[in-house]
Amino acid sequence: MSCKHISLGTSGKGLALKIPKVSWAKRSAIIVGCDNTSGVIHEVVAAHYDPGRGFVARTSGTKEWSVDQETGEVRANFIQSSEMLIIHTGFLDIKTLL
Repeated sequence: MSCKHISLGTSGKGLALKIPKVSWAKRSAIIVGCDNTSGVIHEVVAAHYDPGRGFVARTSGTKEWSVDQETGEVRANFIQSSEMLIIHTGFLDIKTLL
C-alpha cells in the first residue's frame, strides 16, 4: 500500500491514476481531502484490465470517473485548490490533470 499527497493549486483540474495493462491485476485507491466549496472529498476507485473489455473502473463517491482506453488512466475532475491524500495499491502513476 502506498500513499501520496496531491495539491491541485490554481492550475490543476483533476486527478489521473494509471493502471497497467496486465490481465485481472486489481488496483484500488481511497481518496480523501477537502476542496473550497463543498468541503469533504471521499472517493473510492477500483480498476483492472480485462482483455475482453479493456480497462474497467468502479467507483463510489460523488465524482464521475472516466477511463482512457489508450493510456490506461482513470480520471476525475476536482475543484481547483483541492487537497487530497491518495492511499492506493498498485497504480503505476498518480498525477494532476492540467
